[in-house]
Amino acid sequence: MNTAERRDDGLGWFGWLVAVAGSGWALLVVAATWYLGQRESVEARCTFGHEGPDMAAYTAAGVVPEAIHPNGSFGWFPLGWTCRWDLGSAVYIYAPDWGATLFAVPGILVALIPGVFWLTRRRRWG
Repeated sequence: MNTAERRDDGLGWFGWLVAVAGSGWALLVVAATWYLGQRESVEARCTFGHEGPDMAAYTAAGVVPEAIHPNGSFGWFPLGWTCRWDLGSAVYIYAPDWGATLFAVPGILVALIPGVFWLTRRRRWG
């Protein structure tokens, strides 16, 4: 088989290494975001880590909910933990900021670039 007949995938080992490195970076950011939020209880994460509902307003109005227990869930877009307080007459939701999402985007882009090159190379063959 000569080199003119030999067709490679268009990436080579460096392209696949870049794809794996980008994927690893994105997975590391997602895992770290999940782990750092999961290691605390929902109440601790939502009450002390973020600004919750304005309890002073409830106290001033004389209507203080007896037990305010936030619910938390992990979200993908934006990446992070969302906190939700059900106060009976109102629902207060704290959504995460875009910091972790923006930190994961370079890894996603680096992982996708070799795949795009591979697909365009495959299209030219076909």
